[in-house]
Amino acid sequence: MPAVTFPARAYRQVFVPADANIIGRYADGSAAALRHQVGRGQVITIGSMPGLAYLRPAMDDPGDLPTHYPADLRALLAAPYALAGAGPYVIASEPLVEATLMTGPRGALVPLINFAPKPLPRLRVAFPGVTRLTACRSLRHGPLRLHDEGRDRCVELPLDLADMLVLD
Repeated sequence: MPAVTFPARAYRQVFVPADANIIGRYADGSAAALRHQVGRGQVITIGSMPGLAYLRPAMDDPGDLPTHYPADLRALLAAPYALAGAGPYVIASEPLVEATLMTGPRGALVPLINFAPKPLPRLRVAFPGVTRLTACRSLRHGPLRLHDEGRDRCVELPLDLADMLVLD
Protein backbone atom coordinates (compact mmCIF):
# COMPACT_ATOMS: atom_id res chain seq x y z
CA MET A 1 0.00 0.00 0.00
CA PRO A 2 1.55 3.34 -1.02
CA ALA A 3 1.78 6.00 1.68
CA VAL A 4 -1.16 8.42 1.80
CA THR A 5 -0.81 12.13 2.58
CA PHE A 6 -3.58 13.77 4.60
CA PRO A 7 -4.14 16.77 6.88
CA ALA A 8 -4.44 16.25 10.62
CA ARG A 9 -7.94 16.79 11.96
CA ALA A 10 -8.89 17.10 15.66
CA TYR A 11 -5.42 16.10 16.93
CA ARG A 12 -2.00 15.25 15.55
CA GLN A 13 0.30 12.53 16.83
CA VAL A 14 3.62 12.14 15.01
CA PHE A 15 5.40 8.79 14.95
CA VAL A 16 9.08 7.95 14.75
CA PRO A 17 8.95 4.45 13.29
CA ALA A 18 11.61 1.99 14.39
CA ASP A 19 10.68 -1.06 12.36
CA ALA A 20 7.16 -0.22 11.14
CA ASN A 21 6.13 0.71 7.61
CA ILE A 22 4.83 4.23 7.09
CA ILE A 23 1.46 4.01 5.32
CA GLY A 24 0.32 7.60 5.86
CA ARG A 25 1.97 10.99 6.10
CA TYR A 26 0.85 14.41 7.17
CA ALA A 27 1.07 17.24 4.65
CA ASP A 28 4.50 18.21 6.10
CA GLY A 29 5.84 14.69 5.37
CA SER A 30 6.02 13.41 8.96
CA ALA A 31 4.71 9.91 9.76
CA ALA A 32 0.94 9.87 10.40
CA ALA A 33 0.08 6.17 10.04
CA LEU A 34 2.11 3.01 10.59
CA ARG A 35 1.73 -0.69 9.87
CA HIS A 36 3.72 -3.17 11.95
CA GLN A 37 3.91 -6.96 11.81
CA VAL A 38 3.32 -8.61 15.19
CA GLY A 39 3.54 -12.39 15.19
CA ARG A 40 1.04 -13.59 12.59
CA GLY A 41 -0.95 -10.35 12.75
CA GLN A 42 -0.53 -6.69 11.97
CA VAL A 43 -1.14 -3.45 13.82
CA ILE A 44 -2.17 -0.22 12.13
CA THR A 45 -1.79 2.99 14.11
CA ILE A 46 -3.08 6.33 12.87
CA GLY A 47 -2.12 9.52 14.69
CA SER A 48 -5.09 11.65 13.71
CA MET A 49 -8.64 11.28 12.46
CA PRO A 50 -8.43 10.24 8.80
CA GLY A 51 -12.22 9.89 8.67
CA LEU A 52 -12.55 13.63 9.25
CA ALA A 53 -9.86 14.29 6.63
CA TYR A 54 -11.82 12.03 4.25
CA LEU A 55 -15.05 13.97 4.82
CA ARG A 56 -13.60 17.50 4.70
CA PRO A 57 -13.03 17.90 0.91
CA ALA A 58 -16.59 16.78 0.20
CA MET A 59 -18.00 19.36 2.61
CA ASP A 60 -16.82 22.11 0.25
CA ASP A 61 -18.92 20.70 -2.62
CA PRO A 62 -21.48 23.08 -4.06
CA GLY A 63 -25.06 21.88 -3.70
CA ASP A 64 -26.57 19.44 -1.27
CA LEU A 65 -24.86 16.17 -2.15
CA PRO A 66 -21.14 15.93 -1.31
CA THR A 67 -19.10 13.79 -3.70
CA HIS A 68 -15.42 14.78 -3.52
CA TYR A 69 -14.10 12.07 -1.24
CA PRO A 70 -10.36 11.26 -1.62
CA ALA A 71 -9.83 7.72 -2.92
CA ASP A 72 -6.42 7.37 -1.24
CA LEU A 73 -7.92 8.09 2.20
CA ARG A 74 -10.77 5.67 1.48
CA ALA A 75 -8.09 3.00 0.87
CA LEU A 76 -6.34 3.88 4.15
CA LEU A 77 -9.61 3.61 6.09
CA ALA A 78 -10.31 0.23 4.49
CA ALA A 79 -6.73 -1.05 4.93
CA PRO A 80 -7.33 -3.04 8.15
CA TYR A 81 -10.07 -5.05 6.43
CA ALA A 82 -8.01 -5.56 3.29
CA LEU A 83 -4.94 -6.64 5.26
CA ALA A 84 -7.05 -9.11 7.24
CA GLY A 85 -8.37 -10.61 3.99
CA ALA A 86 -11.90 -9.52 4.88
CA GLY A 87 -13.71 -8.10 1.91
CA PRO A 88 -17.19 -6.86 1.17
CA TYR A 89 -19.90 -9.23 0.02
CA VAL A 90 -20.95 -6.77 -2.69
CA ILE A 91 -18.81 -4.28 -4.64
CA ALA A 92 -20.16 -1.51 -6.87
CA SER A 93 -17.88 -0.17 -9.61
CA GLU A 94 -18.72 3.40 -8.57
CA PRO A 95 -17.38 4.20 -5.06
CA LEU A 96 -20.27 6.62 -4.43
CA VAL A 97 -22.83 3.82 -4.72
CA GLU A 98 -23.78 2.16 -1.45
CA ALA A 99 -24.36 -1.57 -1.91
CA THR A 100 -25.11 -3.79 1.08
CA LEU A 101 -25.98 -7.48 1.20
CA MET A 102 -29.07 -8.13 3.32
CA THR A 103 -29.95 -11.78 3.98
CA GLY A 104 -32.92 -13.38 5.63
CA PRO A 105 -34.82 -16.67 5.77
CA ARG A 106 -36.54 -15.91 2.44
CA GLY A 107 -33.46 -14.87 0.46
CA ALA A 108 -31.06 -12.03 -0.17
CA LEU A 109 -31.43 -8.41 -1.26
CA VAL A 110 -28.93 -5.73 -2.25
CA PRO A 111 -30.16 -2.15 -1.96
CA LEU A 112 -28.26 0.18 -4.30
CA ILE A 113 -28.15 3.89 -3.41
CA ASN A 114 -26.44 6.33 -5.77
CA PHE A 115 -24.69 9.24 -4.05
CA ALA A 116 -22.94 10.26 -7.28
CA PRO A 117 -24.01 13.63 -8.71
CA LYS A 118 -25.63 12.08 -11.78
CA PRO A 119 -27.34 8.89 -12.95
CA LEU A 120 -24.99 6.07 -13.88
CA PRO A 121 -25.67 4.53 -17.30
CA ARG A 122 -23.65 1.39 -16.52
CA LEU A 123 -22.95 0.25 -12.98
CA ARG A 124 -21.11 -3.03 -12.43
CA VAL A 125 -22.02 -4.91 -9.25
CA ALA A 126 -19.83 -7.85 -8.18
CA PHE A 127 -20.77 -10.42 -5.54
CA PRO A 128 -17.46 -11.84 -4.20
CA GLY A 129 -19.01 -12.88 -0.90
CA VAL A 130 -22.13 -14.53 -2.30
CA THR A 131 -21.96 -18.26 -2.97
CA ARG A 132 -24.28 -20.20 -5.28
CA LEU A 133 -25.71 -17.15 -7.02
CA THR A 134 -27.89 -18.38 -9.91
CA ALA A 135 -30.14 -15.39 -10.70
CA CYS A 136 -30.41 -11.68 -10.05
CA ARG A 137 -33.19 -9.25 -10.82
CA SER A 138 -33.61 -5.53 -10.39
CA LEU A 139 -36.90 -4.14 -9.11
CA ARG A 140 -36.59 -1.36 -11.73
CA HIS A 141 -35.12 -3.28 -14.69
CA GLY A 142 -36.22 -6.90 -14.23
CA PRO A 143 -33.94 -9.92 -14.73
CA LEU A 144 -30.23 -9.15 -15.13
CA ARG A 145 -27.65 -11.27 -16.93
CA LEU A 146 -25.09 -12.75 -14.54
CA HIS A 147 -21.56 -13.15 -15.85
CA ASP A 148 -18.26 -14.21 -14.33
CA GLU A 149 -15.25 -11.92 -13.97
CA GLY A 150 -12.43 -13.89 -12.43
CA ARG A 151 -13.87 -15.54 -9.33
CA ASP A 152 -16.78 -13.09 -8.96
CA ARG A 153 -20.32 -13.22 -10.30
CA CYS A 154 -21.34 -9.80 -11.67
CA VAL A 155 -24.25 -7.90 -13.18
CA GLU A 156 -24.46 -4.56 -14.96
CA LEU A 157 -27.35 -2.12 -14.90
CA PRO A 158 -28.14 1.59 -15.12
CA LEU A 159 -28.74 3.32 -11.79
CA ASP A 160 -30.52 6.61 -11.27
CA LEU A 161 -31.01 7.25 -7.55
CA ALA A 162 -31.81 3.84 -6.07
CA ASP A 163 -32.73 0.26 -6.93
CA MET A 164 -33.03 -3.10 -5.19
CA LEU A 165 -31.47 -6.33 -6.42
CA VAL A 166 -33.10 -9.64 -5.53
CA LEU A 167 -30.62 -12.54 -5.46
CA ASP A 168 -31.48 -16.21 -6.01
